[in-house]
Order: sequence, then structure tokens, then C-alpha cells
Amino acid sequence: FQPGRRIEQGVPGRIPQANSLPELRREGYVVIPKPIQQPQGEKYDCGPEVAVALLNYWGTPLTLPEATRALKADQHQGTPSPALLLFLRERGLLAEPRNGTLGLIKNAVDGGKPPVVMLEVSSQPKMFANPFNLEKLYHFFIVVGYNDYRRTIVCAAPEGRGYEISYDVLEEAWKSAGHFLCDIRAPDAADFFRMGEEAESHGENDRAIALYRKALELRPDDAASHLAVGNLLLFAGKKEAALEEYLRARKSAPADPKILNNLANIYGEMGANLDEALPLSEESVSRYREEIAAIRRRISSTQS
Repeated sequence: FQPGRRIEQGVPGRIPQANSLPELRREGYVVIPKPIQQPQGEKYDCGPEVAVALLNYWGTPLTLPEATRALKADQHQGTPSPALLLFLRERGLLAEPRNGTLGLIKNAVDGGKPPVVMLEVSSQPKMFANPFNLEKLYHFFIVVGYNDYRRTIVCAAPEGRGYEISYDVLEEAWKSAGHFLCDIRAPDAADFFRMGEEAESHGENDRAIALYRKALELRPDDAASHLAVGNLLLFAGKKEAALEEYLRARKSAPADPKILNNLANIYGEMGANLDEALPLSEESVSRYREEIAAIRRRISSTQS
């Protein structure tokens, strides 16, 4: 790791960052749990650089040439923020633009989810180079830490270095970029389940099944995902496969009335285990009644 210039009296400069997170943590910085490795590209390559760094951080390997080919149609232009977001989403990350605030930056870093901000670097000639003398030059930065005592954020930079930017400089350079911030993270099981529901609502059943199965990869005992897959398989006429999913769902949530009802119904449709179908159906009705009674009690206590 190559040392760099630390800030002096609030003047921002380049600092050690990527491989020295433990050191920064010891010095009182709040930082993400693991390093960001940002590659060095050519001019106007901050979009591909950021994309590669974030995808590798979240476990999706990508090379800089691959990202550059996908994101730069013109070597003399940078990457528009919508193109960067779409690129990250197409490769499996959740990328949501926000009207950025310092609080959102801190929340993201606290959660180990380094956000991207866009700054007008041409407004800060003492800190950032502008070799093309452009009137407006914008740059994407990945924020990896902050320090309230020093009133600075730390951003990744290529070649294992980093920028430490004061809160005041951040606001000045961020304002003309519309306070662009992008929350970026890998989907969790709940995200995949929600995407599965959305796909199912649009009639994209195969895609919905794939998304529910993604949720199950992360949370194998999720009864709702097993139930959803079972329902779609049954709709497709795959009764045996649907039964397997219903049984897995029941194992995770043995008292769920929806699961009990669907299991009773599929036994009836298959003409199998009929001696179990009626008790399952009766138990399902009983569970539904219990839920309805509980709802009525809650309504009554609220109104009284």
C-alpha cells in the first residue's frame, strides 16, 4: 500500500485508504468492513472503475475492459449516472438513486454498503486535476468511511489510494451535481421474494420461480418462498414438484393455514394420501378461524 498525503487543517488531500481500513479504524474513522479495490482506467473512466470496484466488492467478478466496453460508447465522454445504475442492476445489484445527504452517506457506511456520490470536481481545482480544462467536470466516488471529529469522508481511488474530503468541500462539490447519491447493495432473501412477487404479478412465472429460488438459496427454510414456488409449479401442472415444495413449506411453518389448505388440495387433486387431506383441511379452517378471532380482538381493543 502506497502512502499518500493526509489532510492538514481541514484541507483535503489523497490519503492511504483501501488496504489500511484497520489503521483508519484505529484512528477513529468509521469504515466499511472490507477494502474496495478500484482499478485505474483511462480518461473519463470513473464509471467503469466504480462499477468494477462495487461488483467485485459484492462478489461479482468483473474486469475493467469488460465494464469499459459496456459503459463507454465514446472514449471522449464519461458514463451517465442512469447508465451506471442500469449496468449494476443488470448484474444483480440493487442500485437506487437518492437525493443525497451526509446522514445517508453515514448510514450506508455504517451498514457496510459503500454508496456512490457524484461531485463536480472542476469546482475544486486545488484537490482534483482537470487536465482537459472543462468548465464542468463530474466524477463518481465510492465512499468507504467518515470521521465526524475531522469532519471528513473517505473515498476510494485507483491504485489503492483514497481521497479524504472535508464536509464543507463535499457540500460545495456535491451541490452542483444535484446531491446525487446511489445506494448499492446485493439483494437479500426479502428482495428476491419481492422481485418474485412482482414478476408473478406480471405473469412472468418462470422468472418468478427463479427469483423465489434465489430467495431460498439465501434463506432455505423460508416457508413463503416454498409456498410461492409450489403454487406456480401447480399452476404449470407439475403436481409432484409442487407437493415437494408444499411439504418443505409445512416443515418450516407447520401451523400456516395457507400451507395446510394447499397441501390438502393437492392431495385431493393427486388422489394421494386422502386420509391426510381431510384432517389437513380441517386444521386449516381451524387456524383461519383463530386468525380471524385474533383480528377481531385487536379491532375491539383499539375501538374501546
